[in-house]
Amino acid sequence: MLQNLLPISDKHSIKEAVFSVFLASKIMKPKEFKQLLITDFVSDFQQFEPLTQMQFKFEQQNLSVNQVDDAGFKFVKYQDGNIAEVLQGMNNENQYFFSSHIFKYNTWQEFKDKFIKYLKTLSTFQPGSYVQAYSLLYMDEFNWDNKNEYNSSIVFNKDSEFLPKDFFNSSNIVYNINLEKNNDGKSYSDLLSINISDKLIYKNIIVVHNQTFALSDTIKLDDLLVSHELETNLESAHKQNKKLLKNILTIDVCNLINI
Repeated sequence: MLQNLLPISDKHSIKEAVFSVFLASKIMKPKEFKQLLITDFVSDFQQFEPLTQMQFKFEQQNLSVNQVDDAGFKFVKYQDGNIAEVLQGMNNENQYFFSSHIFKYNTWQEFKDKFIKYLKTLSTFQPGSYVQAYSLLYMDEFNWDNKNEYNSSIVFNKDSEFLPKDFFNSSNIVYNINLEKNNDGKSYSDLLSINISDKLIYKNIIVVHNQTFALSDTIKLDDLLVSHELETNLESAHKQNKKLLKNILTIDVCNLINI
């Protein structure tokens, strides 16, 4: 029955990997980052997009809509006609961040080297950014061919410590668990999200694992990127992601995606 399960890639199941740094203050003049497209990022990205945002507010029973023109920016890299990478900066109403997204994942080391390089460039272009927290997210995706009836126990491990028994009694699932954890005296937030839903000719399975590290005090982005703590936490988060997948997926599926 495992032949009915198709990972998003021939080598693995990673649809998207994201590293984000959450900033203490707003990104200034996001449109000016476009200059990097013809300098530092000339060989990395093909497109720059300024981002706008619509804000909705209720005041005295009236709805007001405002367009925010300095909401952020996005660099895009294309490969074979598809989006391969995105680097963006966002000024949400109460949250500011830089994030590096890769959709053509090869190796952990390659991804890590890239987002460190990109964020160093952003930090150099606009010095003085302070970081409050950072996170590493993996999204894994599978499709199940509906020619055969879906069975959760073929994909997911019934003995997993993270999955309740009722998980295996449903074929359409939205499951989320967010835990505060501690590793070597360092606390972090660990989010697991599983979404299983029917599409036209297949069942779609998405597993998201996101680990967020909050800092006890803000630190310059420049200093964070060269810190031993970041390196240690990133390596730990990467290993914990593989450990989690091995816990929730069957051995056959783990072998299929080479973990």
